[in-house]
Amino acid sequence: MPTPPQWKYVSRDLVITYQDIHTLAIKRGTAAERQRTGWGASYAVHPRNVELLSNTKALFDHDATYRFIWISDDELTEQRPET
Repeated sequence: MPTPPQWKYVSRDLVITYQDIHTLAIKRGTAAERQRTGWGASYAVHPRNVELLSNTKALFDHDATYRFIWISDDELTEQRPET
C-alpha cells in the first residue's frame, strides 16, 4: 500500500463548528498535515491557521497547544488550489 502524502490542502473555503461551540473559518489552500492515528490517514489543520469567528477565545488561549482541527478527506486535495 502506498504511503499517503504528508500534506494535503483544503479545497474550498470552509466554515465549521468545532467542539460544538467554536465557529471557525478555514481558507481554501490551507495546509493540512497527516496525523498518525491508527485509523488510517487523517489530516488536521493547526488552530493558528484558522480564523475564529465566534466570541469563544478558549480555542486560542489554552487549547491551541494540544488541539488540531480535523478536516474531512472530502474537503482536501493533494494539489494546493490557486487562491
